[in-house]
Amino acid sequence: MIAGVIVAGIVWATAPGVPAACAVEGIAAYVAEAAGAPRGTADFLRVVAWRESRCNCGATGDAGAAVGAFQIHPPAAAGRLQNPARAAVLAARSAPILGTWIAAAYVIRVRDHIRRSCGSVTWAAVRRAWRRPALACSRSDEARAVDRRWKQAKRAING
Repeated sequence: MIAGVIVAGIVWATAPGVPAACAVEGIAAYVAEAAGAPRGTADFLRVVAWRESRCNCGATGDAGAAVGAFQIHPPAAAGRLQNPARAAVLAARSAPILGTWIAAAYVIRVRDHIRRSCGSVTWAAVRRAWRRPALACSRSDEARAVDRRWKQAKRAING
């Protein structure tokens, strides 16, 4: 099992156009999936990390609100947690491995939201919700733009 996770992380990081920095996050994503995150979470997070930051755990965006490889905002990272747990989660979202597990936990919450709001869950809907939760079930121009960028990122790293 452990060897399989390490091999998966190495494969994750050696895909065409993916920086070697993705190896640690890839291993962490496969561990999260092995621990109960929905099947496909690791591959989903690979595309998100590459698209959002090229797997740079130190990346910041949106005037400092989005941090880490997955560019996670505070509400996405910490949800309804209260201090001091909230402060700990927010501090960890840019840490290697921990940031990936926080992102995997967010995937689970987003999928539950989509199931309640839209009925069926697709990875495209999860990606739209990652951008903005209101886009999960949307067919707006913004939602279609997110879908296009998602497909481009998947093609870029999957060859």
